[in-house]
Amino acid sequence: MSDSTDTRNPWTRPGVLIAAAFLVVAVVLGILVITRTGPTTPAATPTVATTTATTTATAEVPTPTVPATASTTASTATSPVAGGGDQQLPRTAPPVSWVTVKTLALPISATAGPQVDTDTVMSGYAHTPIGALIATADTSSRYSIVDNWRQATLASVADTPGRAAFLQQRAAYGQVTPTPGQLTQIAGFNVVSYTPGRAVVQLARAAGDGSLTVTTDTVVWRDGDWKLLLPDSGTTPPAADLPSLQGFIPWSST
Repeated sequence: MSDSTDTRNPWTRPGVLIAAAFLVVAVVLGILVITRTGPTTPAATPTVATTTATTTATAEVPTPTVPATASTTASTATSPVAGGGDQQLPRTAPPVSWVTVKTLALPISATAGPQVDTDTVMSGYAHTPIGALIATADTSSRYSIVDNWRQATLASVADTPGRAAFLQQRAAYGQVTPTPGQLTQIAGFNVVSYTPGRAVVQLARAAGDGSLTVTTDTVVWRDGDWKLLLPDSGTTPPAADLPSLQGFIPWSST
């Protein structure tokens, strides 16, 4: 892929991209560009969830963004169902191994998933808060950047108008090949809210210079697995600057 293609290709998840070559790219798809753009004043610190799985935790900063405009099809298909396994919100970092996908370190667990881990698709997550957390970390980071992004999106993103919009927008861009240091890495998490049908998760991400951002994603339980929920626009909310990991549970590959 030529340098000119790299410069205009908004291929990465908000909060993931840090390379200077991409600073000129605006948010075009819903996955895309973030270079730690956020509030002009430091965000306040979120409160870590310490309640049971059915209790919604408060997050003061940034305010969790749930895709309110997402299709009603998603909400009807994701009404709470009985979840198996441990339904307590994680209060410590879950034990995982880390695999590298396009220079991103992503978590996998022998008990919480994914049960399927290929170059394209990660799927088969436990119907638990930890399963939702790992699914969010894996899916939100990779569905737009793997070589077979269409197959990854169809397998990992909930079937809504938002997914259709994303597929149409993403088709305008080619493959991407990030180099080491271009992408921020997972540094911590905060499970904002959880029911067996839906979870909202904040992921703190660290750049090579130590600066932090936070992204907020929603996953829904559909067709026996956790799926990323996109708003109808097909775009995802931008990342916000994060002053520290206070209020987050540290979680990283290092």
